[in-house]
Amino acid sequence: MKRRLGIAIALLGEPKFVIVDEPTAGLDPGERVHFRNILLELLGEHTVILSTHIIEDVNQICEDLIVMHNGQVLFHDSPMNLIQQVEGRIWLTKEKPETSDAILVISQVPLDGAIAYRVCSSDPPTPDAILTTPSLEDAYLWFIHSHSP
Repeated sequence: MKRRLGIAIALLGEPKFVIVDEPTAGLDPGERVHFRNILLELLGEHTVILSTHIIEDVNQICEDLIVMHNGQVLFHDSPMNLIQQVEGRIWLTKEKPETSDAILVISQVPLDGAIAYRVCSSDPPTPDAILTTPSLEDAYLWFIHSHSP
């Protein structure tokens, strides 16, 4: 409720820009969806700048994405174009591969009653690896990894 009130107060002056920082952090799933819908309604009349670490919010709200790391703009394009950068590079494997500059273990996921590893790599990271559909989270994590010293 406080967040909705904050948006209402911010809109009183009819601003061109609305800047929100982590707007859905700590909200239950229903409230998150409701608040994202409020932000989407603002897009017709306002430029909304969303600062968040919640990738699902970016995926649901943003048409334009800027990825910053250590104060530098690394990417400025659509979320879909970021995802396309890892197309054909996201694998599921039951064997945990060794990480390197060319192989990033993104996460662990349940698969057939066991733990599998979601991996970004140009080539199959293990003999049992299966190519899978990339997500915005996969793309973001690989992008930051590939731009880190």
